[in-house]
Amino acid sequence: MKKLVVFTLIILALTSFASAQQKHVGWSLGYYCCWDQASGFKPTSINWNAFTHIAHFTLFPHKDGTLDSNVNVPASLGGQNSRDAVAAAHAAGVRIVICVGGAGVKDTFTAACSPANIHKFVSNILRFMRAYNYDGVDTDWEENYFDAEFTAWHKELKDSLNAINALGGPHKSLTIAGGGYFASHCAPAAPYVEQMNDMSYDVPLSSEPGRIAQFTNLGVPKSILGVGIGIGNGNGMVDGDVTAWKGKADYSINNGLGGIMEWSVRGGALNVQCFATLAPYVVHLPTPVLAENSGAIALASEGTLVIRSYGMNEPQEIRYTMTNGSNVDLAVYDLKGALVKTLVHGQTNSGIFKVPFAAGAYVAKLSSGSKVEAAKAFIVR
Repeated sequence: MKKLVVFTLIILALTSFASAQQKHVGWSLGYYCCWDQASGFKPTSINWNAFTHIAHFTLFPHKDGTLDSNVNVPASLGGQNSRDAVAAAHAAGVRIVICVGGAGVKDTFTAACSPANIHKFVSNILRFMRAYNYDGVDTDWEENYFDAEFTAWHKELKDSLNAINALGGPHKSLTIAGGGYFASHCAPAAPYVEQMNDMSYDVPLSSEPGRIAQFTNLGVPKSILGVGIGIGNGNGMVDGDVTAWKGKADYSINNGLGGIMEWSVRGGALNVQCFATLAPYVVHLPTPVLAENSGAIALASEGTLVIRSYGMNEPQEIRYTMTNGSNVDLAVYDLKGALVKTLVHGQTNSGIFKVPFAAGAYVAKLSSGSKVEAAKAFIVR
């Protein structure tokens, strides 16, 4: 008979969780370009408080499934550039993923994701990810789409990352840089990714509803969609002031979307102002004082959070009870406090809710208004 193990923690320290009362996004992912790093914008220059995730940009595929890290030589990824960026991100409690792709790749992806090359391609990506301790993979196939290859690539990446995650250790995630103009190609990959960030850099806030509808009309859940904020040096960027930055962040929150994404993290007066404005929207989990118990602890009002683990390699669920309908955020963090995934973001009715989540070692946090609970769970071996 399997033993049911329940770990429950209730935290009411308002000083530690003051940020729970601040409106916040589920994630904030910024792109850190290798050529910016090589030209002197070092990881120490990044405003880490504005991000939960960084995508280190970029690796290009070769048609045979090998990788080209020497994009805009000498602005290469790998070596000390990757080690420095990963070390700085982890020291700041921010997840950093390796991006594969970008504009100009075109048909190279099609050949790399063909049945003849896809296994080698995925293996090479994961080998690079693990060699430098990245927290996952971000994909950027934005031209010359072949839907079957696009979907197969993301499925194999996800299956491979799941196998790595099953071994324990920090969670490895999969995200997509998408676009409304190719939403139909991104949508079939939605079941395999944790974030699908829209590159809406040239789209004003007034056009966001139509842009997001291009995804949701195809069945992409709002919870995995991120709103793109363009502040970098590229052409056509429209988000040039506080009103635009805050407007897109608020739109994400108020419409139940998963988060925001920014191009790019490079310095400059505009970027500095932008990330100072966006930093309060990003919640970093403080180090909690954990109390583990054999039974559930109930709150007098709002919610009870329980993590149930049924055994190694078996389903694990996060369960919470709401006695009153309200806005709820349920997120999972690694043990260093870095956001792994936002599971629930938006209005919830009263009742008992169960959210499946893979076995592992992590902290789950449930917040509703000023009430916050967190629970720490480990796989049962």
